[in-house]
Amino acid sequence: MRELIENSIRWFGLLTGLEDAINQGMPWIIGALSIIALAACFFGIKIYRIIFSGLLFIGTCVLCCLLWKDRYPWLYVAATFSIVGVTLAFIGFRWKKLGAVLVCALEGCLLAYLVGNPLVVIILFGMLDGLFVFWFPVIGLIVFQSVCGSFLFVTLQENILWFPNFQVPFLIVMGMLLQWFISQRIEIFDEPYPKWMRRR
Repeated sequence: MRELIENSIRWFGLLTGLEDAINQGMPWIIGALSIIALAACFFGIKIYRIIFSGLLFIGTCVLCCLLWKDRYPWLYVAATFSIVGVTLAFIGFRWKKLGAVLVCALEGCLLAYLVGNPLVVIILFGMLDGLFVFWFPVIGLIVFQSVCGSFLFVTLQENILWFPNFQVPFLIVMGMLLQWFISQRIEIFDEPYPKWMRRR
């Protein structure tokens, strides 16, 4: 699975014209992704909007390159996706509930993609994740951030971890407990929990 992630990063580098820089800095990129994955596992409920903004910027880069790379000079394409991508990232950072729904839907698609499911299953899994987070935003964020973060971290750092049968469940449980504790002290949404789970 790590090879699949590295190939996807190389494809992004080839698409955006940063192939040489990405190939040389691959160990650093993997390290940075591992840190982000671990942060999502334990603090996802606080940083999910940052993750969503980053995904918006990357998606804008990919879309602009696919549409205009062969039609216009590279400088124009780079300027376009830089300006539009940064603008969308700032706008997306202000989306609290919608950002939670979309980022968890994208993470669901990522998990299904890494496992090797067909495109229909990937899309369906992402839609189901998004619907769950729409109805139960805080619970959905806690669960999906912990699951996706721990799974991605173990995938990227599989050579340095021990107890392969227990490391993912351990990280998921610890991440969910910590995020649940954090969520009791912050107000993200107007109705963060279902009525039957609210404190009396």
